[in-house]
Amino acid sequence: MNRLRPIGLILLVFALPVMIFAQATITGKVTDAGTGRTLPGANVLIEGTTMGAAADASGNYLIANVPSGNITISASVIGYEKASQTINLTGATTINFALETSAIQLSALEVFASRATRETPVAYSDVAK
Repeated sequence: MNRLRPIGLILLVFALPVMIFAQATITGKVTDAGTGRTLPGANVLIEGTTMGAAADASGNYLIANVPSGNITISASVIGYEKASQTINLTGATTINFALETSAIQLSALEVFASRATRETPVAYSDVAK
């Protein structure tokens, strides 16, 4: 019995950090709130970290090895409003996002052009009709 005590103590020392720094997996689906269609390529990120994933062709995503605790996870894709959720992560979790469409307004675009003449310093050919 005394020989097992040091082995148990060694196992406890090595297992303790694993239990303290438990990690989880987050899965889910990103869809359009209006139509329910999936949004492939949507970005799902854990804010404040470099962890994240892109949704596959079915709108599903998976983020592995996420540290347990309070996290804010957000989903975004061009043409839709960003959505965020704050959760207390303790184990494998499923978080689905339904994104609302949003209009993107761009500034005006002006196109300027000029016609080449004989004085223009480029190759010039005058084709007769």
